[in-house]
Amino acid sequence: MKRGNIIFLNGVSSSGKTTLAKQLLKRLPEYYHYSIDDFDVVIERMEDRDNDRLIVQQQSLNVEKKKEGTAG
Repeated sequence: MKRGNIIFLNGVSSSGKTTLAKQLLKRLPEYYHYSIDDFDVVIERMEDRDNDRLIVQQQSLNVEKKKEGTAG
């Protein structure tokens, strides 16, 4: 697997991070834009805040086991 690069953009609200990210994507088409808002949505779907735990789907675990060669 090829080693990747990550570009973090940091700044206060409305400072132009998204605009800059869009311009970077035009020049670096092999990169992918993943905003903190997108990340928050993923985390919210994984959280069971009422029971203070993360939700893990069995299907995801099976896929990882197959990749590792441990699924039966």
